[in-house]
Amino acid sequence: MAMDDMGGGMAPAPGMGADMGMEPGMGAPAPATAEDVMQADAVATQERMAAAAEMAPTPEGQGIEVTTLNMILDQVNRITSELNRIIGEESIPRVTWSAGTVKKWQSQIPPEIFLPVVALVGTAQQLGMTQHTFDPVELFATSGGAKSIAAKLKKMGDDKGFIEAAAAANDPAAAQMPAEEAPPMAPMSPEEQMAQDDLMMEAM
Repeated sequence: MAMDDMGGGMAPAPGMGADMGMEPGMGAPAPATAEDVMQADAVATQERMAAAAEMAPTPEGQGIEVTTLNMILDQVNRITSELNRIIGEESIPRVTWSAGTVKKWQSQIPPEIFLPVVALVGTAQQLGMTQHTFDPVELFATSGGAKSIAAKLKKMGDDKGFIEAAAAANDPAAAQMPAEEAPPMAPMSPEEQMAQDDLMMEAM
């Protein structure tokens, strides 16, 4: 029988297939490629975003004025534009959202608004800039809280230190730069070599 008819390989020795959990003709699993890792990261990111979106609250009372949500969106895109200006490319997309003819938003905060705010607060936490951290879930629950979010994002966008640090953290080129290698050690002089040899002899 030809090898192709056997699945492209030799039949395993008795006991190898079932005992080792491998199908006949199968070898070791192929190593993960860079594309596999990127796809896995993308899936993990989508799962985290979906979980975060579910945390978005539904506003209390009469809801939040759509004008306030648009103010928040404007501040998010303002910060995004500043980050892209420093990074040098449109690596962070602008956010778009429309409430249509609705004047007051009484449903769950849309992910187009909630997730970017959560991401910015998370960046501030990672950078240790606690002056820009707050609880989006708590503040998005009320109209007054949403207005304070717009004000806090404005302060965040006006903070050049935060913008520069956040741009560096989100710069893909910086993430791909190899770490600096330590400079090679200069060769020892004959005197230094003799001193080192003496120390080694004393230690023996």
